[in-house]
Amino acid sequence: MKKVKLLALISAVVTVFLLITFLTSLSKPSETPKTEVLVAAKTIPPNVPITQDMLTLTKLPSEAIIAEAIADAGLVIGKVAKTEILAGEQILTPKLVLAGESRETSLNYAVEPGMRAISIAVDAVSSLSYMITPGNHVDIIGQYEVETADNKRTQVAKVIAENLTVLAVDSVLSEAGKTGIEDATYMTLTLQATPAQALKLSFSENAGVLRAVLRSPLDETITKLPSMTAEQILAN
Repeated sequence: MKKVKLLALISAVVTVFLLITFLTSLSKPSETPKTEVLVAAKTIPPNVPITQDMLTLTKLPSEAIIAEAIADAGLVIGKVAKTEILAGEQILTPKLVLAGESRETSLNYAVEPGMRAISIAVDAVSSLSYMITPGNHVDIIGQYEVETADNKRTQVAKVIAENLTVLAVDSVLSEAGKTGIEDATYMTLTLQATPAQALKLSFSENAGVLRAVLRSPLDETITKLPSMTAEQILAN
C-alpha cells in the first residue's frame, strides 16, 4: 500500500512539473529567425550616387526579406537608384545601376559621367558590313572636300576621334547587337564621346562622310594622325 501511495505521489509531482513547464512555455514569446539586410537610412532620390550615410544595416524577420535584397554595402555604394527608394525600404538589386554599364536597357545609364552619347549614320561599308556591335571600340574617319589656299577643291581624310565605345546599334544596347535577328542591318551607331568629340563628329558628319574603323579590344593607343589630302595620298 505504501509503495502504491509513493508511486501516486511521484506521478502527481511529475504531472505538476510538466504542467508548470508547459504553462511557462506558453508565456514565453517564440523566437523569430532574423536576417541582416540593408535598408535606406533616408529617402534616396533617383540618379544620385549612393553613399554610406544613405544606408543602414538592420535585422528583419527572415520571412520578410525580399529575394533581391542586399546585405553587403560594398555592392551598393557608388551605384544610383533608378527610382526613388523610401526611408526604411530594403535595397534591391533591380533598383540599382552602375552608370557606364553598356548592357543596361536604358541608354542614359550606359553613358559614363562626363561623357556624351551621339549617333552617326552608317551603311554596310561604313559599319564593316554590320559586324560592329555594342561594346566594340572604334575610330571614326571623316572624309570631305575642302578649298585650298589657291582656291582649288581637294579631298581630305582625317581621324575625327579615336577609341570610342559603341553604346548601341540602332536602338539595340545588347552586346550581341542584332546577331541572330533576321534583319541584322542597322542605320546608326551610337557612340560614347567627350563633349568636344561629339561636337567634331556632329560637324564632320554634316561636312562629309564618316566611316567607323574597328579597333582591337587590347589596343588603346591614341595615334593623333595628321589629316591627309588626295595629293598627299597620290604622292606616296
